[in-house]
Amino acid sequence: MSPRAALQVIGACVEYGPATILRDIDLDVRPGELLVLVGPNGAGKSTLLGVLAGDVELTRGRALIDGEPIRSRRASELARRRSVLLQEHRLSFPFTVTEVVAMGRAPWHGRDESDADEAVIADAMRRTDVEHLSDRRFPTLSGGEKGRASFARVMAQEAPIVLLDEPTAALDIAHQEALLTEARRLSREGRAVVAVLHDLSLAAAYADRVCVLAGGQVRADGSPEDVLRPDLLSDVYGHPVDVFTHPRTGDLIVSPLRTPVEEVAR
Repeated sequence: MSPRAALQVIGACVEYGPATILRDIDLDVRPGELLVLVGPNGAGKSTLLGVLAGDVELTRGRALIDGEPIRSRRASELARRRSVLLQEHRLSFPFTVTEVVAMGRAPWHGRDESDADEAVIADAMRRTDVEHLSDRRFPTLSGGEKGRASFARVMAQEAPIVLLDEPTAALDIAHQEALLTEARRLSREGRAVVAVLHDLSLAAAYADRVCVLAGGQVRADGSPEDVLRPDLLSDVYGHPVDVFTHPRTGDLIVSPLRTPVEEVAR
């Protein structure tokens, strides 16, 4: 195990019947780093995040947290070590937004950390811009509002490992930037943060490290500058892609190359 790795998968394989979802994955997740998983639909990104969370069982290989098998940990212990934001934000009961965010404090119930519950909840709601939704029933929210409330719950959990599955999917531009700014802030505070993203330009702007998955395997793992290359991305996504540097900000911009409308019409 890497000395600084909070999570590690070694030779990880996941099979569902005849289908191989992950094949021979080796990956470290390190404190103080925002790691972004990218890749086409069906690449295995969400499955890998589930393995890191301890929610998906491996067919072969090992998944470790702090050097120990993840699935050997009790649920209460895991909840204090890692928080998870899923793609879908569903609740069976009409809890208010404040009650949903407060669920993030459940792992600390009865412990000294619970003394800070009220302040932590308020801070998480402020940082995710859901204070004005505090009394709204969760099922009545828009998709983006549900996503922000769910992220506030994850933040309130105050776990040292944060796993985010497509956290920006339903968000507008301003809230995408705000959420990833918070994710990066968490990593700068020393937490290990993993996010699945589809927007490659967002990945380039916020990731310390990018892991490209395709066909259930790691195709590249490194800095955005080293990994987000036109040749690799075009091959992985099966579509021509260009990567260039924004002339004013210096950010990497990833853009698909499109056939002109005039040529499509021929």
